[in-house]
Amino acid sequence: MLSNKLYTLLQTLSNQDLQRFKKFIHSPYFNENQQLIQLFELIHPFLKEATKQAPLTKENTWTILFPKQTYSDTKMRRLCSDLTKQVYTFLSVQKFKEEELVQKSFLLDTLNDATLTKQYDSVYNAVQKKNNSVTTKSANYHYYQHRLLANQYLYQAKQRKPFLEVFRSADHHLDCFYFLTKLKNYCAELGNKSSIQISEEMKILPNLFPYLKQEGFDKIPSIKAYLLVIKLLTIPEEEHFFWELKEFIATETTISQEDLNEFYAHLMNYCANKLNGGNTDYYLHLFDLYKVALDKKVIIEKDRLDFQQYKNIIGIGLKVQAYDWVEQFIQNYTQCLIPSKRENALNFNLAKVYFSQQQYEKVIEQLSTVTYKNHIYAIGGKTILIKTYFELKEYQALDSLIDSFRIYIRRNKIISREVQQQNLNFLRFVKKIAGTLPKDATSIEKITNQIHKCKALAGKKWILEKVAELI
Repeated sequence: MLSNKLYTLLQTLSNQDLQRFKKFIHSPYFNENQQLIQLFELIHPFLKEATKQAPLTKENTWTILFPKQTYSDTKMRRLCSDLTKQVYTFLSVQKFKEEELVQKSFLLDTLNDATLTKQYDSVYNAVQKKNNSVTTKSANYHYYQHRLLANQYLYQAKQRKPFLEVFRSADHHLDCFYFLTKLKNYCAELGNKSSIQISEEMKILPNLFPYLKQEGFDKIPSIKAYLLVIKLLTIPEEEHFFWELKEFIATETTISQEDLNEFYAHLMNYCANKLNGGNTDYYLHLFDLYKVALDKKVIIEKDRLDFQQYKNIIGIGLKVQAYDWVEQFIQNYTQCLIPSKRENALNFNLAKVYFSQQQYEKVIEQLSTVTYKNHIYAIGGKTILIKTYFELKEYQALDSLIDSFRIYIRRNKIISREVQQQNLNFLRFVKKIAGTLPKDATSIEKITNQIHKCKALAGKKWILEKVAELI
């Protein structure tokens, strides 16, 4: 491939952002290298989901860009690197354009330094008028509000009319920024303790929590919510904190989208920990959280949905047997994945839904459209197909697929030994069960004991269900 780093970076851009980047790179203010424009124009068609063109290589790209020059790998790599840097700059500019407070903060710095009084007053008054209408206030909001007010204090000092109330207000916003950021970081560490070994705990100011209550900071909605998260994570057996936090963030309208992302993530992780502890009631609670998060667009950023979240939602939805909802989710939200993942994700996950609904003929039809570009889809797709043939009692097709799947697993060097063993054992037991007669108590007991003793076994729950059906 031409450059995997560049290609995957461009793939994360939406169609709208790709069009914006095209304008960006054509602008002489940002780019004067015409070869970078040509390179992007060559790559652009390959970013589309359904392109059938042959993949670009460094060599054939060079031939198009420099038809009369001998190939230079160093120059080709540098060109790809320069285009990557242009994408980084574009993303930074886009982010800057989205953050009006950031823009105005730097603008007021410049106007203040240049002593442009009329211009400064005009911009400052407009910013403060808009800020007064803001309802959601993140840590960043407080930080830039602090900067604006601190700038205003310095401006007034230059006019020899410093206003102490402005200074105090700036200091208050600085406190809000610090406490919100500190609590967010502390919650993140508490949340990571269950999965990551932490050698040294994050320092927290002595008596911080009593101070927040004493000075009224606990009345600020996001701070109140973070304090609930801390209780949720430090006293997990007190489940009422889960319900308090869930209800509070569902009804509180002043919490920023950034903080909502954090709160829903902590609630979801709490559910996952409860499920790991054997409390199956939390499947429904987790499913409900995902539905609310989707409605609020909490887990979707710039029309993009993380692939792992996409898989998690489907998995939980199937677990609670919300088959129609999951099918609709797949149809509606697959487009929120990056283009390269969409087609396979749609076809593979619809096959999972049909299997759960016992629509086995549709499973086979759906899996025939999946392209096994990597071992994850290959293993997942073949596993579902094996289960499907078993359910349909298509034993000849089952034996053939088991044999070819076994060869694939043994020959594939990318698959870890642990995963190899789990799947080889899965194939071994499927074959045993398929060859066991119903009501053969001795054989069934022997296989059941072997399954329970096997520690490396994929699809263990399904295999035990199939053995139980023989009794």
